Amino acid sequence: MEVNKCEIGTCDNNSEYLHRGLKIRICKQHFQPSEKDKCVRLGQLIEIEDALRVVKTCINNFCTGVELGDNIASIKKCKHFVEQVNHKVAQVSKEIESAKSSDDLQSHDCLENEFKDITSELYHCEFFTHFCVKNYMTLMCDYLKIDNNKISRLISTDDEIRNFKGKLEEKEQELKKLEDKYRQICERFINHIGLDTKASLAKAYKIITNLELFLENDEKLILDCNTEEDTEFMKAVGDNILPNCSELTIDSITSDVKLGTNFICSSFPQTVQRFHLNLNGKMLDCKEAIDMIHHASPHVSIEFCIYGMRISQFQMKNILQSICRNQRIFGFGYCKFELDSVPSFQYCLNGSIIESLDICHCGRPEYNDWKKHPERFTNLIEGLSQSKDFMKNLKRTQLLNCGLEKQHVRYVLDKFDFKHVEITEHSI
Repeated sequence: MEVNKCEIGTCDNNSEYLHRGLKIRICKQHFQPSEKDKCVRLGQLIEIEDALRVVKTCINNFCTGVELGDNIASIKKCKHFVEQVNHKVAQVSKEIESAKSSDDLQSHDCLENEFKDITSELYHCEFFTHFCVKNYMTLMCDYLKIDNNKISRLISTDDEIRNFKGKLEEKEQELKKLEDKYRQICERFINHIGLDTKASLAKAYKIITNLELFLENDEKLILDCNTEEDTEFMKAVGDNILPNCSELTIDSITSDVKLGTNFICSSFPQTVQRFHLNLNGKMLDCKEAIDMIHHASPHVSIEFCIYGMRISQFQMKNILQSICRNQRIFGFGYCKFELDSVPSFQYCLNGSIIESLDICHCGRPEYNDWKKHPERFTNLIEGLSQSKDFMKNLKRTQLLNCGLEKQHVRYVLDKFDFKHVEITEHSI
């Protein structure tokens, strides 16, 4: 393919990408990772073509190896699979030639995905993977100067592999039955003990995990989805409601979102003063946590904080609408928002009693990068200013690691009539 120069300004570098949106060629220097989805790498076709040659060679060797074998049943089963793969390889090859002749760079991603589908089929074909293992071992015998015939009898045959898989499935079913039985025993223990008090909660935790439950000041309960003992307890507690506590933290919800959802929807205390969700957890799409938030909100009386989530404008409206009438303190921590336009918060904040809005660590470069994109912070404040109830009741905000000078934050708040709001904590 002809090499072209970068079309950004007077740049003289060779182009390596095509920007679909701008329809210009750009070099590696001008390539922006944030624009990755809009760009096509120009050398992609050659790489796909080379990869196809590798696949064709592997398939030809596989066909030869199968034909030399003495298992007629295996030959018949492999024939249909090989025909399917060869058909797809031929189809991709034709599409590559078509793309090269027309310089159709828009089709490159489709071709790459089609090739990945082919390799996925090879990977999941039992006969092909077994063939690859045997051939790799043969190559290693040659490399190590070991007589392959002496160890070939030790290499598992297709029938032996199938028998092993069958036995493994039987063991897995047995293990599942034992786990179900264990859970039923734990639930009977919990029902017998009850969970009405902190003491009974600690006793139930001890029975299930054989460990002492850490209750800070007998009021602060921390459960971590990243630890085996806490997850065992959360699974076994079933539909039993935990006793009320002043503060509940569920850490690392991303380790087991389904478990977290089941636990919060089935066992969340009737009243918790302060609740922190996904503290120390990895980044999570908010849609996976929205049921947890909706269920917990009516039971939290003072403070609700959400951590480590990607949140769209629609999801943010949904969250604010659920929380604003129940909690006086609300916080987002380490969250990434969709704020390239001004969100409409006018109606979702009707009846808001929120007095403190904490947006800590959200302005960092890996989240919203408010230092380079201060307009995103401005859009957020402008959206919040649309609600008279929110404006009237908000008294303070915390903005740790916001990426903005305190003077600029003050300017934006004043601009949208939040002059009365105190910035209690701030850092760049």
